[in-house]
Amino acid sequence: MLTIGNGLQQALLDHAAPPKELDDLLKDNRVPGLKRHLRRVPIDPLTGRDTWGLVRDGQGGIVGIYSLAKGTPIKRTGFESRWAHFEQANSYQAWVFGKRTTLMAPSAAPRDIQRRDAPMPQLR
Repeated sequence: MLTIGNGLQQALLDHAAPPKELDDLLKDNRVPGLKRHLRRVPIDPLTGRDTWGLVRDGQGGIVGIYSLAKGTPIKRTGFESRWAHFEQANSYQAWVFGKRTTLMAPSAAPRDIQRRDAPMPQLR
């Protein structure tokens, strides 16, 4: 999960503005030529699906990605400093990877779920 989360986090960091959809990380139409931040949206290793929870900023851009898996993380200590706050996580859903991972309180940020086989939910 940490390896995939790191890749997702790096893709969000590489994308200059928060993307509106995960597919925006597959082909960045804002620049000339072909720019890919991800080759494909990865499968969540904990759920076996390509459905992810999303944390959005006030403009609806994706600033964080997390697993929808229920359960308590097996790994509880020994994280790199950038993920040290994961040591306090009581669920995998609290492992938020993204632009402001260490600054956001995951439970306070706007969240939604983006399924690859369904239209993206509308923001309120």
